[in-house]
Amino acid sequence: MPKTPDQTSRKPATPLPWTQSNQIGADGDRFIISDDADRYPVSRAEPKDAAYIVAACNAYPQLVAALRAMIGADMTAESGIAATMHARALLRSLGEV
Repeated sequence: MPKTPDQTSRKPATPLPWTQSNQIGADGDRFIISDDADRYPVSRAEPKDAAYIVAACNAYPQLVAALRAMIGADMTAESGIAATMHARALLRSLGEV
């Protein structure tokens, strides 16, 4: 049975969305915080690297859903427009447009 758009094969061990903390541990690790306030260190990551990890993890389910919508559509004019609008909205939400 095919997966629905919101299902992915890869699941994070902690709930999404993740947020980035500016805290630095005693060993120099930076922290990524899940929405249940658990802290997970990213070993000596630069702040922009940690931000990239957080953005990528949070966007992954949406990216999978967008791709499934695009390949699942029969690409009539209407579905092609809808897929394009979905892709553009996703890019905007990622700050890429």
